[in-house]
Amino acid sequence: DLDYVRCGVSAGGSSDLVVSGSYDQTVLLWDRRNKAEPVIKINHGAPVEDVLLLPGDSLLVSAGGNTVKIWDLTAGGRRLTSVSPHHKTVTSLCLADGGQSLVTASLDRQVKRINMSDFNITGSISFPSSLLSVAVHPDNNYVVGGMADGLVQIVEKSKEKYVDGVKVDGRRARKERSHRYLKYTHFTPAAGDIVVDGGKRGYEAKHDHHLRKYEYSKALDVTLNPFAQRKTPELAHSVL
Repeated sequence: DLDYVRCGVSAGGSSDLVVSGSYDQTVLLWDRRNKAEPVIKINHGAPVEDVLLLPGDSLLVSAGGNTVKIWDLTAGGRRLTSVSPHHKTVTSLCLADGGQSLVTASLDRQVKRINMSDFNITGSISFPSSLLSVAVHPDNNYVVGGMADGLVQIVEKSKEKYVDGVKVDGRRARKERSHRYLKYTHFTPAAGDIVVDGGKRGYEAKHDHHLRKYEYSKALDVTLNPFAQRKTPELAHSVL
């Protein structure tokens, strides 16, 4: 490396293989049995902040700039895909869900969870300050973020409860609890309850509105218009 080595990781299957990431934008795979030159050299395209080997040591993840890239080491370092889940520099990587998800932290104060099967973002957590490191508990119950202000924050995974397939306190559950929707749900009145039909609301006719305000001429005009005369001719007589 021609610049500062920012990060490194050793292979799980062989203690002789080491990966380094540098601010010169390169990721190098080293074999300690051959220290003369790297086995594989990869150009990330931005100063590298973190590297991570996936289970099996055949796939490598590098983070630099706002981009995360996946490389196939068995194919000589061929790039498989590239994702940009953040608006600012990605500073840290780790695995979650038994290696099925990639977790990224960034200076934009966000932690993102990426599904490794389709590389879609499946979760996000906001922190109060820019993130420099991230880790996930093996049981996936806690996410720990190390921030630029020197503080560490631990976020517990929300325990979502489901009843009859509906998430408690979710939008659908709140909607079903609303009085407007009780008549369309499984609500059953108890013995002795009086059920009031809320379907029909009181309606004040236009002529009644004017009469209530002592506007007798306007009330009469309303009852004398052609439509009212065809539909309810008796209203004009009642107003008179």
